[in-house]
Amino acid sequence: MRHLEAGCSVRQAAKNVGVSTYAVSKTATERGFSFDTKSTNLAAKCKTKYAQAARIDVVAEGINKLREMLPEIDRSKDMRDWAVSLGILIDKRRLEDSEADNGKGGEIHALITAMEANNGVTDPDRQTK
Repeated sequence: MRHLEAGCSVRQAAKNVGVSTYAVSKTATERGFSFDTKSTNLAAKCKTKYAQAARIDVVAEGINKLREMLPEIDRSKDMRDWAVSLGILIDKRRLEDSEADNGKGGEIHALITAMEANNGVTDPDRQTK
């Protein structure tokens, strides 16, 4: 507790004491210690947005590779595998646009919004459509 009270993160306190982050968090919560998770949540959102750009780049590379492979495909099984791979990549790319205002995608955003509504969770930072 003294590490947390001194301003250490749960991770750093766990490292200092030699226990798991779960043990520190559970013990602190049981003793009434209140955690400010606003900055942690904001960091997680930023990381997700950064990772989204990297995922989109990988999907684009995959689609480019499939484009290069197309002229070499001459068997129906290979064409089927190629088409399945392309379909998956296109679907993954569309899901990355889940919060775009282009009328496409949105399945993940709609699912999360519905889950939050069912659980009574609201996030003022999330913009709903």
